[in-house]
Amino acid sequence: MFSLKNSSNLLQSSEKFDTLIGESSEIHGRLVLTGSTRIDGKVFGNIEAPPEKKVQIFIGLTGEINGDISAYQVTVEGKVEGNVMATERAIFRKTAVIHGDITYGDLLVAHGAKLMGLIMPLKTSARSVLEPSNFIAR
Repeated sequence: MFSLKNSSNLLQSSEKFDTLIGESSEIHGRLVLTGSTRIDGKVFGNIEAPPEKKVQIFIGLTGEINGDISAYQVTVEGKVEGNVMATERAIFRKTAVIHGDITYGDLLVAHGAKLMGLIMPLKTSARSVLEPSNFIAR
């Protein structure tokens, strides 16, 4: 009754990356990215994408970042020791471990993700979040 004539189409991923940093790679220094990048290795340094570029950064399950990340969209399955700023969307899958502050446009956190730090929407500054008037109803 049902048949899969093109089962190979079901297996293809919709993810497309300009750059892939493999699991056995280790990078020391600042990365400035102008195209979407998947990181499955280790990066020791900040990762930045120009604000006018709509760069997606994907940290895979084996990916480890020791530095800050700033991009249009950030998706994390691995570990980040540093701050994350995603102007459009931050996505943290169930295996994500973040030690740092998160600033986001939109936020998606899967059950099981571990986030340790402040979590702030992009339109709210850290100072206004911490003001007592935001906690006390008058």
